[in-house]
Amino acid sequence: MPGSRKIVGFSLIELMIALVIASLLAAVALPAYRDHMIRGAIPQATGGLSLFAMRMEEYYQDHRTYAKPHDWRFLLRHD
Repeated sequence: MPGSRKIVGFSLIELMIALVIASLLAAVALPAYRDHMIRGAIPQATGGLSLFAMRMEEYYQDHRTYAKPHDWRFLLRHD
């Protein structure tokens, strides 16, 4: 039959259902991922604060005063 063609592809309803499923998965996954990233950053932040406190105490031992904010660039160095 030269005049008839078989249509191959997805219907609009199938594409809409796939879009809804993907949206629902994203709505569940993104908040969980954000919370995971925040929980991962907390130990790094507390470690940085501990290092900063240690360097403040070293500065105090050397200068008998705590560092002013304009001197913090020396305390924030990365060794």
